[in-house]
Amino acid sequence: MPANDPRRAAGVVLVVALLGALLAAGATTGVAQDGTPANETQDGTAQVRIVHAVPNAPAVDVAVDGETVLENVTFGAASDYLSVDAGLRQVAVTAANDSEAVYYDETLPIQPGTYTVAVAGEVGDDAAVPFTPVILLDEGTGPDADEALVRLAHLAPDAPAVDVTVAETGATLFENVSFANSSDYRNVSAGNYTLELRPADDEAADPVATVNATLDNATAYTASAVGYLDPATAPGDEPLDVLLEPDQLTEPTVENETGVTPDIRIETAQETPATGEPEEPDE
Repeated sequence: MPANDPRRAAGVVLVVALLGALLAAGATTGVAQDGTPANETQDGTAQVRIVHAVPNAPAVDVAVDGETVLENVTFGAASDYLSVDAGLRQVAVTAANDSEAVYYDETLPIQPGTYTVAVAGEVGDDAAVPFTPVILLDEGTGPDADEALVRLAHLAPDAPAVDVTVAETGATLFENVSFANSSDYRNVSAGNYTLELRPADDEAADPVATVNATLDNATAYTASAVGYLDPATAPGDEPLDVLLEPDQLTEPTVENETGVTPDIRIETAQETPATGEPEEPDE
């Protein structure tokens, strides 16, 4: 599985994804939700991680208030969490290593919270699946000391809805997760798993992807299905893969005691109900 880039490169078109999240949350240009004037700062920060899941997109650099925060963003990477002051921030996106090629340069209202912003779909005039930001709230109660939490984000633009099962036992972890959607977190025993992805509701089908995963004690993860199921007929050549990244899970905020952000999730990532408890993994 691809590891975090040491230069914190990850994601594509950060500002488009953030803009979708912020507008869905009710932010407006020039004035933050609490009435903060332009160029002033709200109390608090946003912790934002970016996942680049657009298989035919170029690499980019991202700057906030003139400071480069992500460099040479490439497909299949996940950034560290970036700490961004809440309030109005100037965000610029340029071609990687070419500050003169500006794709976006605007002031955006940044809202407090802890998020994973996965950018999915395709870019270009002939995109079969439109560019789609999928915003996941990284808040909730952490797992017990001997357990892990894991959720699935479906970010593969040409793949059907999928089920995910444990190869060793046949137990179903996630069911009928479709593109640009995420599952709930599942509590599972920590250990080693071989996970199989199949088209939803077709247990007899061969897996479209198989991934080995090690889930550590007391850790939350997001597993992101990315790339093309059929790269030979797609506008990019990135094959289907699963990225497994540990999440910076935080307790729900006072303003969001349930850990749910319906204003964002209704627009982007609908949750898929979990199924029954999986069987124990092989150690």
